[in-house]
Amino acid sequence: MLLVSDFQAWMIPVFLFSVLPSLLFIFSLLFAGRYQNGLIKKLLERENRFLQQNGKDNIHTITSLYPEREITSCGLVITNISIGPSWWQMFVGGIKAGIFGGEVRSYDKILAWGRQEALQRLREVSKINGWDDVINVRMETSMLQQNKGGNGKTGSIEIIAYGTGVR
Repeated sequence: MLLVSDFQAWMIPVFLFSVLPSLLFIFSLLFAGRYQNGLIKKLLERENRFLQQNGKDNIHTITSLYPEREITSCGLVITNISIGPSWWQMFVGGIKAGIFGGEVRSYDKILAWGRQEALQRLREVSKINGWDDVINVRMETSMLQQNKGGNGKTGSIEIIAYGTGVR
């Protein structure tokens, strides 16, 4: 009876440190791409619905409106999003960057979605706050977390989009 309880107590750390991460890695391989594709599809639907309702894109990188018009008020419009690659994307990206070099497409997809999402949120927030347009739009990207161990892999990234809302 004592041997059985010792065996069970020994199996818990083995499961937590070897089996569980392997299962989560396989889960990430199978479902992370599907989940991200669903996010991209929903974002494109939101963008199309916004453009159909408003008839134009209300964010601009220029510093003044064209054609010029009188601006009665202005203010800061800012949005952000924090994103991170799945375990599978980090694994594939680490191999690609560490061994072969070049473009890391597994990170490109999630970063492109994050940028588009930040801009769409900027469009939506500007309309909610009553701004007709947002001019001088800028984006900033910063690393929030780096994985432990000093391997240089990024855990999460924050993307901030901001501009001047005008009426």
